[in-house]
Amino acid sequence: MADPKYRTPEYRAAYKQLKQDQAQGKWLTCVQGWHGSSGGCLFASRSIAPTAPAHVAHDDSGTRIIGVAHARCNVVDGGQRRHAKVASSSRWIL
Repeated sequence: MADPKYRTPEYRAAYKQLKQDQAQGKWLTCVQGWHGSSGGCLFASRSIAPTAPAHVAHDDSGTRIIGVAHARCNVVDGGQRRHAKVASSSRWIL
């Protein structure tokens, strides 16, 4: 079952708009920041081609939509945040 953050009316509207924009041939801009910055865009250009995979991106809390991101940037960012959360909550018992 999908995470509840993907079932909100706001998310569905943002996703629909993303798909409409790409279908109309519009180029989009990745909200993940500049290449090389922490949590930033992984591509040399923040531009997202109409045919490129794109996601609706959330803020670090996962509760607020911040815009459109390259699919790869969004997945990597989420994985890094998950890893940091798990690593900070892990405790070694010797």
